[in-house]
Amino acid sequence: MEYSLDFDTEPGTLIGTLSGLASLEGLLAYQAAYLADPRWRPGMKVLTDLRALDPRDLTTDELRAIADSNAMRSERFGSGRSAVVVSEPAAFGLMRMFQAFTEDAGFDQQLFYSMDDARRWLAAEPDPGP
Repeated sequence: MEYSLDFDTEPGTLIGTLSGLASLEGLLAYQAAYLADPRWRPGMKVLTDLRALDPRDLTTDELRAIADSNAMRSERFGSGRSAVVVSEPAAFGLMRMFQAFTEDAGFDQQLFYSMDDARRWLAAEPDPGP
C-alpha cells in the first residue's frame, strides 16, 4: 500500500491519496505520518482519496482497530471535517462500517464518489445542529 500527503494544494486541508492493496499496517502508517507531520494542525479539513485503494483484504477486526486508534488520538485529530472519496460500492460499504465504529468519537466524516462533491462539502460551513 502506498500513500501521499499534500498539505499545499488547498490551504487548511490535507489531501491524502492512498493506493494499492489496503492493509492495517499501511493505514496506521498513513495516519501516523500525517499526525506527525509538522504541517498538521488538529481540526484541519481532510480529503482522503481512496479511489485507487483496494480494500478487499481488510477485515472487520482491522477496521475496528483503525477506528480504535482514531478514538485514542481524537485530540490530535480535532474537530475538523473529513471527506472520503471511494470508487465502488464495496469500498463505500466498508467505509460506512468504519463510520459506525467511530461514531462515538464525534468525527464529522462523509463519504463520496466524486472529488468535486467532497470538496464542495468540505468548503461549506458545517451545520450547527439544533
